[in-house]
Amino acid sequence: MNSQMAGQLSARDQQELLKHLELEQLKSQTTLYNHVISECFENCCQTGWRGFSSKSLEASEKACLDKCAQKYFLLFQRVGFRFAEMNAQKTQEQMMQQGQK
Repeated sequence: MNSQMAGQLSARDQQELLKHLELEQLKSQTTLYNHVISECFENCCQTGWRGFSSKSLEASEKACLDKCAQKYFLLFQRVGFRFAEMNAQKTQEQMMQQGQK
């Protein structure tokens, strides 16, 4: 939805749309968080017959989890920056096109 379409909505509809978008963003973040936890746990923690021999994580598991989570969050940060760059470029192109009309 572009800004012109959003401007045509009533104030109530705009609020409902924003609430919906916020809810979808929260769902997406929760899914992403759960995926990171699952992937890092599966890759780093010993499970099966050797796993859970103590109630705390081993040093190697902690280090692996830290490294795994850091990689994911750096990736998400990079993607977010790239998305922002592309969005800014698209906005600038739209403004230039509107200026030519």
